[in-house]
Amino acid sequence: MEHPRVHIISHPGNPEFPIDYEAVVKQAVATGTALEINSSSFTNARCGSKPNCIAIARLCAEHGALIAIGSDAHIAQAVGDVAPAIEVVKQAGISPDKVVNRTLASTLAFLNIEGIIKL
Repeated sequence: MEHPRVHIISHPGNPEFPIDYEAVVKQAVATGTALEINSSSFTNARCGSKPNCIAIARLCAEHGALIAIGSDAHIAQAVGDVAPAIEVVKQAGISPDKVVNRTLASTLAFLNIEGIIKL
């Protein structure tokens, strides 16, 4: 997360790669790195991710970590379906200002490229 080209950590709740969630969330806060919460984590696409991602979302809310929301669609019909991820984010108490990709402008600002792309 300390590398300047690392902006977002995807799939932090993947059960295939166990991590210390609190340590990761604290390091994300310290480095300004966002952690991804995606809708596929709450389906059968990545079995076992749901409880991990819920725990990560709660820790993100507690520590004020930035997050990125996505669909991580594994089928065409699910592209853009972020409703499950948004529900988890709301239930965890993450404030909208902590979602780096809530708008195009917030995404570009987070990536520090708003001057490169004209809105």
